[in-house]
Amino acid sequence: MTGTFLCLAFLGGRFLIPLYVMIANITLGLLVYLKNVKNPANRLFMFLTFAVFLWAFSVLSYSEAHTLEMAFLWSKVSAFFALLIGILSFYFSFYFPKKFKELNASIKAFLWSLLFVISGLIAFNLVVSDVRGDFSAFSMIIGPFFCLYCFSFVFYMSGGLWILYDKYRKYTGLLKMQIRYVFLGFFLGTAPPLFTNLIFPLFGNSSFADYGPFFTVITLIFIAYSIVRHRLMGIEFVVQRGITYSLLSVFAMFIYGAMLFLVGELMRGQEGGNLFFVIGLSSVILAITFQPILRWLEKATDKFFFKGHYDYQRTIQEVSQAITSVIKLEEIVRLVVRTLTELMRVKEISFLVLERERGKFKSIGLELEGKGSHYKIMEIDEKSPIVSWIKTKKDVLVDDEIESNIAVENEEGIKRSLKDVYEEIERLELVIWVPIISRGEIVGLIVLGEKLSGDIFTSEDVRLLKTLGNQIAVGIENTALYEEVLAVKNYAEDILMSMSNGILTTDLSGGIVTFNYMAEKLTGLSSKNVIGKSIKDVFGADSIVVAAVESTLKDRCYSNFETVLDLAGGGKSMVSISSTLLRDNYGKRMGGLISLTDVSEVKELQGKVQQADKLAALGTMAAGMAHEIKNPLSSMKVLTQLLPLKFEDLEYRQKFSEIMPREIERIDRIVESLLGFARAASPKFEKIRIEAVMSDTLEYYKRKMEENSVKLDLHQEDVPPIIGDFGQLSQVFSNLVLNAIQVMQGGGVLKVVIRRGKRTSEGIDTVAVEVSDTGKGMDKETLSKLFDPFYTTKYGGTGLGLTISHSIVSGHRGFIDVKSEVGKGTAFTVILPVTQ
Repeated sequence: MTGTFLCLAFLGGRFLIPLYVMIANITLGLLVYLKNVKNPANRLFMFLTFAVFLWAFSVLSYSEAHTLEMAFLWSKVSAFFALLIGILSFYFSFYFPKKFKELNASIKAFLWSLLFVISGLIAFNLVVSDVRGDFSAFSMIIGPFFCLYCFSFVFYMSGGLWILYDKYRKYTGLLKMQIRYVFLGFFLGTAPPLFTNLIFPLFGNSSFADYGPFFTVITLIFIAYSIVRHRLMGIEFVVQRGITYSLLSVFAMFIYGAMLFLVGELMRGQEGGNLFFVIGLSSVILAITFQPILRWLEKATDKFFFKGHYDYQRTIQEVSQAITSVIKLEEIVRLVVRTLTELMRVKEISFLVLERERGKFKSIGLELEGKGSHYKIMEIDEKSPIVSWIKTKKDVLVDDEIESNIAVENEEGIKRSLKDVYEEIERLELVIWVPIISRGEIVGLIVLGEKLSGDIFTSEDVRLLKTLGNQIAVGIENTALYEEVLAVKNYAEDILMSMSNGILTTDLSGGIVTFNYMAEKLTGLSSKNVIGKSIKDVFGADSIVVAAVESTLKDRCYSNFETVLDLAGGGKSMVSISSTLLRDNYGKRMGGLISLTDVSEVKELQGKVQQADKLAALGTMAAGMAHEIKNPLSSMKVLTQLLPLKFEDLEYRQKFSEIMPREIERIDRIVESLLGFARAASPKFEKIRIEAVMSDTLEYYKRKMEENSVKLDLHQEDVPPIIGDFGQLSQVFSNLVLNAIQVMQGGGVLKVVIRRGKRTSEGIDTVAVEVSDTGKGMDKETLSKLFDPFYTTKYGGTGLGLTISHSIVSGHRGFIDVKSEVGKGTAFTVILPVTQ
């Protein structure tokens, strides 16, 4: 637009066409070169357009020269660039669209030698010898070698045209159509300048030489048409837009010219006539009409160059948005097929998906609505030539490109492979194969037949199809992920519903999320009536289930807590409750899971087992008691039997007085131990400090430790108070401390450690008390019987101390752990919960 304005303002309207011709040449050359800088044909085309630009510029400079010397100089320059156009045209024809064969070295030498010779003749004024006339009209005087110059140019151009004609006869498909338009463009664009700039001057008339560059527009038109219709060098979209804006520039030029003429006529003879007023008024008119004219020209060029053309970016955006909202493969297929048939109006179309188990690509079943297009049901092997080619190239397969590659390929193996691909394409009668590539693997194919209009697929079509293939791959990944998630969800639900435990899960606010069949059976509630509701609304605020959920959400989980649930329809259910806190992959809390286990039958069996255990224990205790009491009774019986006979014996009466009280005390101790064992089952819970219990115990046995040379090693951490029975726990620690002192008769170390146990997010959950000695230790057999009633390794012991201690700790929901090694000592650890 700026060039048009400057040209109109300072040079005049007759310079506009040469300006547009030169700009069009150099712009087209640069676009083609940048499209593929490595292709010799693209590079040569750029050099050719630059040569045409320089030739047109030199001809224009010749016609506008102000002196004969300048006109003579520019006439020789224009002659050189015209000859350069000839040899570049020859080389371009040789390499376009692909090199047919190698150029003979002698021919190359001849071509360039001829160029150098003729260039020398031009430099020495032997082609154009002089220029006559004045700046209004110049006339060239030809030299003695002008005919040789004309022959050289005709030789170059005719050689190039012959090469194109020879390729046209041998090539097929797309290459053949491209060559046809380039041939016509070169021929029709060269013939008029041949007369105006060579033949006419040969006969003494050089007045038409100025018009020679105008005819290069013919070549540009043919090449531009071939580009936008037949994918010539792959820049059709840019050229189409270039044509649109060129026409728009012509319109602007017309507006400026008309305004200049009209306002100039109206203001002729009037003072104050101002060029800037004309320019301003023209600018206003252009600003108002620019956008409407631009849209009209775009539609006009679309209609001429692309019948039924579509907006590439808008189509991609719409299809991409639609695909992201679809989660079923059949819906994606229907969307893609409908879109492509509406846009490209193809005769046939098919959407194939890989079936890995069979190793084949098979069409998704689909009924295609609409007239003209047909959905083809087909199947193709994964190892077929077409699929093998696509796997290698990972690109869209176009039939005419394969056909063109066959014509120019020299390596026999590759040529044979291309022929196999082309034969299969011909057999299936489908011309475009678009791969759908997901994670480097081809998972599907979109296959299209010819267009109903008969037009070939443009590069823009191919780009659109390739981009759609990438978008569809994402959609297929999403559908596969959806199917996988759905399968996992169904599998998890099947497992959940098949579990023998009642499972319910809640979110962080206590809303019920999951409620399986066994949970329905154990509670008498229906899942459809509880899911989504608050746990408190379903079970009541005082329910143990609500307490379990609230505790679990605070990371205080239940483990096999047995209780009785009231059924919704009446009745009761004995269950065991376990719970766990649910977290996501990042460790963030999601909710709680409550497991309900029906323990009614288990309790019934346990009752029977306990009854049997009681009978067995009763037998064991009876045998133990019989054994323990029988010994003192035997002594007492013998003494009483001998009493009448030895009543007068002073020594006997003294022995009787010693033994009888001692044996009676022994029997009393056994009975008291049994009573203590019975009382240990009923602890009286209160808040106590475990350090105080242990302190009293150690203080009580302080003298005994001194008598046995036992040293105390006490370690205490800061532990919270616990809920327990002070007296019973004192009895436990007394047994452990006394046992430790008794096994260290020769001295040793009594180590007592009070420490924090298990921790939760709410604080300390348990307290541990460890009592260890440095005595002789115990073997495995002794350890296995350690807590059995009446089992003892001490003389005079009842064997009930550790049994009672174990019972007391179990009554506190704790446990005792013992570790011992012969010769190294024994360590008892008592674990007690902080709360009950």
